[in-house]
Amino acid sequence: MARSFLTNINLNQNQIVSGVLQNASSAPSSPVAGQAYYDTVLLAAYVYNGTTWQPADASKSTIIPASAISNLATTVQAYHLNQFAVPTANIPMAGFKLTGLNTAPSTSGDSAEYSWVIGRNLNTIATATATTANIAMAGFTLTGLNTAPNASGQAAEYSWVLGRPLSAFAAPAANIAMAGYKFTGLGSPTASGDSAEYTWVLGRALSAFAAPTANIPMAGFKLTGLGTPSGNGDSAEYSWVISQVQA
Repeated sequence: MARSFLTNINLNQNQIVSGVLQNASSAPSSPVAGQAYYDTVLLAAYVYNGTTWQPADASKSTIIPASAISNLATTVQAYHLNQFAVPTANIPMAGFKLTGLNTAPSTSGDSAEYSWVIGRNLNTIATATATTANIAMAGFTLTGLNTAPNASGQAAEYSWVLGRPLSAFAAPAANIAMAGYKFTGLGSPTASGDSAEYTWVLGRALSAFAAPTANIPMAGFKLTGLGTPSGNGDSAEYSWVISQVQA
């Protein structure tokens, strides 16, 4: 049975030979400064410095006795992140996140809070840095575009594009395949190169066209309403030919 001493024991600088520190699986409760024990779990001797238990073995300096964890946690929680040294490597978050971030980052490298990022206007982002590659839209569209683009490179809103007259576009540099469709609402042509509307073409007299440069096959049809020929090369109407033969 252990013997209790109620006063200090003065050994007058004599050695304790074959002495052993108290063996315990956890730190003694209600310690006083200078008290020591040997932790049978951590396999190291610890000395109480009046605040925390400190290992006597430097190699155990990162190991904290279980009984001191609660005190240490309270101490650590009292410190702010800005009191620690700058990290020298990435910090894995293991699926967790930083909360309570300032909602107004003000310089490069500041962390950006979720609602702040979502609330940024594209022109605010463009002010910081222009995009360096195409942005894949995955089938989505930009909505709410200004309906009056006024400079090269600006996005054009759908209804604004549909409302542009063809004259507003640059001249085509190649044929336009119509895929069976047609231009409607054409005006009367007035110069070479103008498009000609269907009824306008049908209403043209043959004399308005250029002289043919090859025979015109009639496919069994005939020219009717001919006038009386008056010179070489004129077409001769049937009854006029008959009357000439009879005469």
